[in-house]
Formats: sequence, C-alpha cells, structure tokens
Amino acid sequence: EDGDNEVLTEIENTFLEATTFNFGTSYISDHFTAGFSYSKLDSDYGIPGHDHDHGHEDDHDDEHDHEDEHDHEDEHEEEEHEEHNVFARLKQERTQAMFIWTPHHNIIEKVEAKFGYTNYEHGEIEGDEVGTLFKNDSLESRITVEHNINKWHGVLGFHSLHSDYEAQGAEAFTPASETEQYALFLLEERKFNDVTIELGARFEDYSLT
Repeated sequence: EDGDNEVLTEIENTFLEATTFNFGTSYISDHFTAGFSYSKLDSDYGIPGHDHDHGHEDDHDDEHDHEDEHDHEDEHEEEEHEEHNVFARLKQERTQAMFIWTPHHNIIEKVEAKFGYTNYEHGEIEGDEVGTLFKNDSLESRITVEHNINKWHGVLGFHSLHSDYEAQGAEAFTPASETEQYALFLLEERKFNDVTIELGARFEDYSLT
C-alpha cells in the first residue's frame, strides 16, 4: 500500500505477561465462621509510546530523506528503539482474614470482622534497570456488630485504614506519604406500622503526612 494509506496492524511495545496465584480456606460451624485467603499477582506489560531515547533519532530522520539509500541506519534506529522500550513490572500480594460470630441472641445478632493487608509494587523498567518504582503497603480492618435494641435494628461498626506510599526514581514526582483513617459509624432502623425511620451517624478521623 501507499505510505500515506498504510494500515497500522501492530502497536509497538504492547505485550502482557501475568502469573496469578490464589488460595483460600474457611471453617464453618453453626455459630462461627472463619476464613483466610491469599493472592499473588506478577505481571509485566509494555507501555506503548513510552520510550527513553537519547534525542538523536529525529536528527537522523531530518538528515536522511532517502530511505532506500540508508537502510542500514534505519535498522540501527529500530534496534536502538527496541532496546529503550519501557515496560511496567507489577507485583501485588494480598492477605485477607474474616471472622463471623452469630450467637442468635435477642440483642446481638451477628459480629463480623474483616482484615486485609496488601503489598503493592509497580516499577517502570528500561532495559535491566528500574527507572521509577512505586510502593504502597496498606492494612485495612472493619468490625461490625448487628443488633436489636428495643425494637431498633441496626449496625455499629469501626473501620480503619493505614497506607504507606513511596516513590523512587527519576520520575518519582510525588513525595512519600502515610495515610491514617479511622471511622466509627452507626445505622439504626425501626418500623412504625407503615412508616420506617432510619437514623445514621459517622465520625471519621483522617490524616495524611
């Protein structure tokens, strides 16, 4: 086909390789349930249009207008371009635990606790070197108590999140930070014949340093 009407059939530096592992187990009885899970993801993927050249490929293009006379220089540029393609390497591990207690008491119906820890790492690789590396470790927990008190049915809960973020390398423009979040919430509901009243409240403390 003519060069002006050439159809693009492949985008350079596009690929994806991923390996995943998941494991989970649980224990269930009449009044108690406990569960545990672990997952791991390793992935490499190309970043189209994101390459680190050295500023002289455009000069070659300007100086050599006749491609048929300089095929060997074009091949050299293609090899150099491939050498400097940037790809991303992602690694993530997540561990979760869950506990549920259902006493079937007149006041307390169910107590549920969930915990999760995530280790996340994302690096931009150029050749065999790590150009920029992003890391984020987070720990999250949530505890709720479902109850009935004087015909009011509701949920009292606590939620917390701790996150530790860090970036390293030439393109690490965001500073390292730690996030702390704590919340206490309450939701109540009661029916009066055909009328249902719902009340809710949430207190939250959030800090970013």
